[in-house]
Amino acid sequence: MQPSERRSLTVSVNPAYFIRWPPATPTIPAEQRALQFRPISRNVCSTGLSSCKVHAAEPGKRTPTILCIGDSLTSGSRGSFSYPEELQAMLEQEGIDMKVSNGGNWGDTTDQIRRRLPSLMQSVMSQGGRLAFVLVLAGTNDLLQLPPLEATISLSIPRIAGKIKEILDIASQAAFHPHVGILSLPPLLSRDVGRLKLNQSLRQLFGAPGLPHRSQVPGAGARFLVDLDTVDAALSTDGVHYGQEGYNQFAKRVMQVILPMLKADAAHRRLAVSSISA
Repeated sequence: MQPSERRSLTVSVNPAYFIRWPPATPTIPAEQRALQFRPISRNVCSTGLSSCKVHAAEPGKRTPTILCIGDSLTSGSRGSFSYPEELQAMLEQEGIDMKVSNGGNWGDTTDQIRRRLPSLMQSVMSQGGRLAFVLVLAGTNDLLQLPPLEATISLSIPRIAGKIKEILDIASQAAFHPHVGILSLPPLLSRDVGRLKLNQSLRQLFGAPGLPHRSQVPGAGARFLVDLDTVDAALSTDGVHYGQEGYNQFAKRVMQVILPMLKADAAHRRLAVSSISA
């Protein structure tokens, strides 16, 4: 080829790798990039096993997702409100591009929730999601199925708390190492003594509300407790379930804990990108 015939060839290479904080490995692929903060429109989340679409994921990327798993306190009132729906709206108001999957199912005990969790996490992945958080609200139906005897309830609390811990352990081993949160139980009219004892056990297992700490599972994200212990019982519609105002309170308490974590994760990722670019 003569010099005049030479053509320049430009090869586009993307060398960027983004570090997860806390890092599970030295580097991770682009599909695990940091959360993107940008304004989005409000979308309504339906109850049951569903995903609230917030923003279509770009090709090759996965959408950061919060999986909420539990019983009817997660699925919400049939055809009405749920705390995942309220949480979705709050995330959008903050300009956070995430979607919330509602994995609540009426009547589920901790055993049933534990059995459903792997398939729910796989469902998020198959829909192009990346698990950023798993939120667990469980134990209400375990308490409701017990005889209303204080001695029986007290003896059952360690077993129920242990089942909840198993759920969190499974969630901590998920792909992308999500942060895992346990929500303590809100007021439960017919079993409130047992509820308070279970919440006390959860605090002993997972620490003070709102203080993330490292999981014992190697490489996993943080664990944290969201306090629903002091939600106003007057917001309950039947002594167990809640209306929109009650579920709004659930979501606000979740946001108080996860919003600083989201911002910290994003800041660490931006720092990692800047360091690599330099």
